[in-house]
Amino acid sequence: SVHCESLTHLVLNLRIPAWVAEGGSVSLNGNKLEVFARPSSYLSLSRTWHDGDRIDLNLPMQLHSEPLLGAPTLRAAMYGPLVLAGLYPGQKAPAGATIGAFSARPTGWPSPASAPELYTKQWTNIDWVERVSGASLSFRTVHQATSMPLIPLNQVGDERYAVYWKLKS
Repeated sequence: SVHCESLTHLVLNLRIPAWVAEGGSVSLNGNKLEVFARPSSYLSLSRTWHDGDRIDLNLPMQLHSEPLLGAPTLRAAMYGPLVLAGLYPGQKAPAGATIGAFSARPTGWPSPASAPELYTKQWTNIDWVERVSGASLSFRTVHQATSMPLIPLNQVGDERYAVYWKLKS
């Protein structure tokens, strides 16, 4: 919402993040505008603004993966800006290893040897994760010997989890 004492001409630059899926949109005072911007750029709205003008920005999220720096086959699953953690069902983190969701004993960079392995047709794809139907922010691995649930990393408690996955074709 815009709050101004008098009419104000201003250019507002709205950040369109890299993770935005197709279908993003912007509305001004309830009217959808016929403009948008490509991901990793800005949408500039230049006009004379009135007190009470309202901008609604719709940024749809999609599944994608990001590589660990220097190790392109070690990848994290993401949904929009959210890092997804794969939970090991029924396994708690070792005693003293966590405080909430934070490690009390960092062990350095993930290594390919300790990362769970997943199989994919092409390691840059995200064909190994799907959204769980009817559940909010709940995902699972697919096309694997066993399925593993995934949730946003910030929702992990004292469960054992993995963020990076060793992908094999």
